[in-house]
Amino acid sequence: VFRAIDKHNAKQVRMPEFVTALHALGFHRSLKSLFHGLDRKGFKSVSEDDFLFIDEWKPQPFLLAVANPEAAEEVKAALFERSGTYLRAWRRMLDKDDTNRCNWPQFQAACA
Repeated sequence: VFRAIDKHNAKQVRMPEFVTALHALGFHRSLKSLFHGLDRKGFKSVSEDDFLFIDEWKPQPFLLAVANPEAAEEVKAALFERSGTYLRAWRRMLDKDDTNRCNWPQFQAACA
């Protein structure tokens, strides 16, 4: 895919060229977000190596899961039942390291 985007064989592509090329290939999603996601080093350009990252990437299961509103309500109810309040659930079960974040392993541990 990268070689189809890199029309000038410059070994790197800036956002305008990236967006134009992907539009021409029929891709019309959030191209700026995709570009920024691929530009992991913040060089304001992407290279073939940035694309190769996708081949090796092993996404967390939650990124591939289909939304399940009923399951979300069940998790919220269980957290509330176990802790009494959502804030207490957040502080004691989900954000144990006080980072104001909850990653996938922390979420799994809270649900166990």
